[in-house]
Amino acid sequence: MDKKRVVVTGMGMVSPCGDSVEKVWDKIINGDHLFSKLDSKRAKETSISLAGEIPELNTEEYFSKREARKMDKFVQYAMIASTQAIKDAKLNLDSIDNHRFGVIIGSQFGGVHTWEEQMHLLYDRGPKKVSPFFIPMMIVNMATGQVSMNFGAKGPNNTPVTGMCSGSNAIGDAYNQILNNSADIMLCGGSDAAISSPLLGGYMSQGLVSNKENGNYICQPFTEESSGFVMSEGSGVLLLESLDHAKERNADIYCEIVGYGSSIGLDKESATPSVKGMVTSVESALMDAQLDFKSIQYINASGIGVASLDSRELDSLKSLLEKYEHDLHISSLKSVIGNFMGASGAIDSIISINTLHHDLIPCDVYPSYESIDSLILDQEISESLEYVLNNTIDLSGFNTSLIFKRWRDNE
Repeated sequence: MDKKRVVVTGMGMVSPCGDSVEKVWDKIINGDHLFSKLDSKRAKETSISLAGEIPELNTEEYFSKREARKMDKFVQYAMIASTQAIKDAKLNLDSIDNHRFGVIIGSQFGGVHTWEEQMHLLYDRGPKKVSPFFIPMMIVNMATGQVSMNFGAKGPNNTPVTGMCSGSNAIGDAYNQILNNSADIMLCGGSDAAISSPLLGGYMSQGLVSNKENGNYICQPFTEESSGFVMSEGSGVLLLESLDHAKERNADIYCEIVGYGSSIGLDKESATPSVKGMVTSVESALMDAQLDFKSIQYINASGIGVASLDSRELDSLKSLLEKYEHDLHISSLKSVIGNFMGASGAIDSIISINTLHHDLIPCDVYPSYESIDSLILDQEISESLEYVLNNTIDLSGFNTSLIFKRWRDNE
């Protein structure tokens, strides 16, 4: 039996600049970051001034106010991004086999806003004031569940919880469901709304969140100025289909997913992510794609702005380049978009797909900052791309690698 081929036919995103993939891409190309001032109460509680916080969205296009009151923000974002992906793919839900339609949406933290709100009610007014919707709004698998119920998806369904890799693991797992002929269509990605005082405070106490404003930019991956990440909130969702299913309905195709790898690696002594684990993830994706590393032209690196993690990621990439005697382009976009936590891998994947679609590689390092290595792009490049590698690395040692291939209509 021939191996199934998996293609991307729809994309959706919710970010601090609105409910649009195009708006984020425009920000990246123009070098405009997504960050804004935190509200004064939260800024005072955490001593953090900027974050990629989503302003109040008009959600009535997607669900009623009554429905919204029963959904945490991370679920709302996943619902909106999923709706966009289905619309973008021009998928008629009435004409598909619902039992061959699945949903996998990862999240790192789940309903943090609900948790924070209900804890205040508990301590201030007692347990009888805690909402009966607290548990179903807070649990981390509710984005997957709500999206599945809303769109009638009755196929494969789960929720990866692998830190910042949650969204990219969701895409990889969905890809495998189609490869294994368990589904024809999968909605997949990640969603998080983690900007809360307890989480910001926790990361701040670990020295992982940047609070240093240097001009307009406070997050500088792979630079001497690196001082931590900026937390963002949002959701990224892809609609995947088997190539046969997409062709049968004459769908427009963004790209093909050809490889997926994942690993976990922690150094025992330092309890930090290992270079070997990162390399293993990339090589697993290459093996899955049956592809030589020299075919990869661009790596969208994880690069979150935490010096210890960024330097290890750079060491892993150098190791691969030396082993396979290959030069390519590398950048990370976290100084513009921030760290979307459990949605990071999914949103980065959408950006990687856009590089293929637009033949344009954006840069992350600005001229006023000195990169710690000449491998990292300091200017955007226009280039015809065939294969792009998207890497996601979590501080806990999880690693995920996805390989996207340009789609040509004559295939």
